[in-house]
Amino acid sequence: MKAWWTAREWAEMRLPGLPVTESALIRRAKRENWPHRPRAGSGGGREYHVKVLPLEARLELLRRSGEERIKNLALAHPALPKAAPIRAVHALLAHMSDVLEELSSLEKQERCLREARASLERMIHSTTERLAAFDLWDGQ
Repeated sequence: MKAWWTAREWAEMRLPGLPVTESALIRRAKRENWPHRPRAGSGGGREYHVKVLPLEARLELLRRSGEERIKNLALAHPALPKAAPIRAVHALLAHMSDVLEELSSLEKQERCLREARASLERMIHSTTERLAAFDLWDGQ
């Protein structure tokens, strides 16, 4: 599964716990200060790392990725029994789900830190605007 995605890709996938429009996803990314990188190729834009997704969205993305791999494996190896790769993927997804649940508490802590940082930045911005209004802040 790839690590970097655009807001449009996630919006089109309609993942649980995420907004369903590209613009709403971009607003959320800005509000929560999601790390990003410039998108390669024409058109520009940003890509976000899969680690910023809420747990339920990441699990759904893993499930869909597993289903796609099963289909590709079945097409590439038609002689394989159909149930064998399905059982293997279900076991792998169950394990991944357990690991992601353990990481969930860390993600919640990260989300709280991002929200606190955004709140602090808003407070600093508001305070500097007020000081500037009274000529007590020179913008440095």
